[in-house]
Amino acid sequence: MPRRRKNMPNTPPSHKRSNPSLLNPLHEYLAGNVLVRGDNYDVLRELPDECIDLIYLDPPFNSNQFYVAAFGDKGRVGRQLRDIWRWNAGSEVAFREVEKQAFRSAAYKRLFDCLQGVRLQAGETSDMAAYIVYMARRLMEMRRALKRTANVRCPTGARNHNHS
Repeated sequence: MPRRRKNMPNTPPSHKRSNPSLLNPLHEYLAGNVLVRGDNYDVLRELPDECIDLIYLDPPFNSNQFYVAAFGDKGRVGRQLRDIWRWNAGSEVAFREVEKQAFRSAAYKRLFDCLQGVRLQAGETSDMAAYIVYMARRLMEMRRALKRTANVRCPTGARNHNHS
């Protein structure tokens, strides 16, 4: 885990925070090159706009498999990781959150239209729709937090290429 820096100013983000307790430690990390590990959706929502130079994420690939963690935090080695997606109440809540944002933002409106298209093509409650909703929300937060000159590096699984 990166060393914390003291006496760093806390600039509140311009968007609604889901968990204000995460704000202070994360802003201390913005002073230098830092690797932050965690659920990227929760982490990104706490950051101000256009503050990140590079995001590398290794998302679940929708492989329909279970994996065992070979390394990680103490107590997590050997933990089973589930990369199986099903439309459930959480998927519906996430989809409705995007729908609400669509009334406030042209970018979210375009995203919502795309998600509706995925649900129409793949099935409203399909596994693929659940996966795409999960990933889309995260990608939108990345877009907001990245500087205009920044990059995203994200490998994808072969299962999601040319999906029909």
